[in-house]
Amino acid sequence: MTTPPTVRGQPDFTVNFPVPGNYKIQCLVHTTMNGVVQVLAPSIALPHDQAFYDQEAAKEIRDLLTDGDHAMSSDMADINMPHTHSMDSITIRVLATNQRFSEGRRKLSASSSSALSPAAHVAAGIGEIASTPGGLQTNSLVRFVKGKIEIHEGDTVEWSSFDPQEPHTITFGQEPQDMFDPSPNVTKDPDGGLRAVINSPSDNVHSGFILQALDDQPGTPVNSNPNNSIALNPTHFRVTFTRPGTYNYKCVLHDNLGMVGQVVVLP
Repeated sequence: MTTPPTVRGQPDFTVNFPVPGNYKIQCLVHTTMNGVVQVLAPSIALPHDQAFYDQEAAKEIRDLLTDGDHAMSSDMADINMPHTHSMDSITIRVLATNQRFSEGRRKLSASSSSALSPAAHVAAGIGEIASTPGGLQTNSLVRFVKGKIEIHEGDTVEWSSFDPQEPHTITFGQEPQDMFDPSPNVTKDPDGGLRAVINSPSDNVHSGFILQALDDQPGTPVNSNPNNSIALNPTHFRVTFTRPGTYNYKCVLHDNLGMVGQVVVLP
């Protein structure tokens, strides 16, 4: 039994379990998103009530999101995350983002053109894979971290993926029918990152999927099959804004969950 593919929003999906036992559930899109439903006979009392499981889920969310290594809690200031714990306790593993971006900026500037160097950076989703006695778990923050920014005309903004599991898009204007591939006005930089130029808030620009490379498959040589190929997936998207204005953008996969942003371009 499974839900229809690519269900968006929060539709109801009801399953009845007439026979006791352990029933594994999984998401066919995200292979590490799984769990077990333990069904007891009606004569056996449940070990806990629903409030207990809600509390355990809240603790799990806190543990996954509260990760202090290389964290920058100030990045979370503009993120609205209702129904979670205090924002003061949230830190996100960004892998020393400022240092990595600064190093990347120097390398890009020293390559073919100084115009490659972005003036501002936005994290396009952040994710983490955690191991537990029950298996692997993944956490994805489906937000543009510091997604509302101000720049000057002529500046370039770079969006970078920090999620090992979840794809995202950076989409300005109309949502395309083909969500997987970049729009025709997107080009590729020498380092493999994608690039576009926007001249007006009414322009349509779509990054396509920004997605990290798939995990290597154990026991098979590198490049022996598509799942063990070199990292061909673009993880950076750069946009140069030539004129002042307010430019709204979104991830077409997760905008219904609040993954939207805005670039204000000043003269």
